[in-house]
Amino acid sequence: MAYRTIGRIAASSFAALVLTGITIESVQAYEFRIDRFTVWKNDPTSMFVGNMIDDTFDDGVPPPSPLNYYGINSAYMMFGSMGPEIGGKLTLDSATAIPTNPPSGFTGVFVGQGASLQSSADGSNFTLGLKNDDTFAVTGIFDLVIPSQNYESYGVRLNDWTPSYIGNDFISILVLRLNDANQIALRRQDFVNNQVSILETAILDTGHEQIALCLQRLDALSNAITASWAYVDGGAVGDYTTFTQQPTIFSGENFTRAAFVAAGPAPVPEPHEYLMLLAGLGMIGFVARRRLRG
Repeated sequence: MAYRTIGRIAASSFAALVLTGITIESVQAYEFRIDRFTVWKNDPTSMFVGNMIDDTFDDGVPPPSPLNYYGINSAYMMFGSMGPEIGGKLTLDSATAIPTNPPSGFTGVFVGQGASLQSSADGSNFTLGLKNDDTFAVTGIFDLVIPSQNYESYGVRLNDWTPSYIGNDFISILVLRLNDANQIALRRQDFVNNQVSILETAILDTGHEQIALCLQRLDALSNAITASWAYVDGGAVGDYTTFTQQPTIFSGENFTRAAFVAAGPAPVPEPHEYLMLLAGLGMIGFVARRRLRG
């Protein structure tokens, strides 16, 4: 009787699903790679070397351990995890990301990951960290991987996030897929007031090997941030293009931190995985019926 019940349920379920057809929308995992992450402070001549950090990801040890960091706290503050780190490049993969707030209009599970430099957030110490009396720039050089799903993104960020404060000044320049178009986007986020704005976009030129994404504070008397990008081919960085919009930081605090990030829809199984499961149910039913007959 047990075999008969199992066989009927499994075989009939399999047959019904096959006959009616199934429509399963699969979401692929994203996989991006960063080649270099630099921060310079109060010395624009070192912009492409980084006198605060010059992480070339050459030691094979993924974050939270940074390479060539010249601050007092030698660890990134992590959101999710990253890796592996192979051949001078660090992989940012949705398989090691964790759930995060989804963008407006997105339905489903959204995941992200980030490595934020734990530079000083001490408001009384103007020597350490990136403070409101400093000029600075954060640059990330990424392989120019084309996002395949809407809302996928990767890039660099300035943020005032600490373990005790969610932050109201998040400025990012990203490679972003939105409305089925691949773009470079300048984004501002205020998690205290739950506000997210895409300030400016440009069409992504996909015919290059890599892209350098940069956020700069060029004037210590202004809180404006300049966002720019350049394409990289054969290791040579081309001319930078700059967005016209200049969002501001230091809204209620006198520090910021540099980070690199990635995000996107959480991956779900491909349709063939469901079909294999259904085929397995069907086989259970057929085996059960053969045993009854035998």
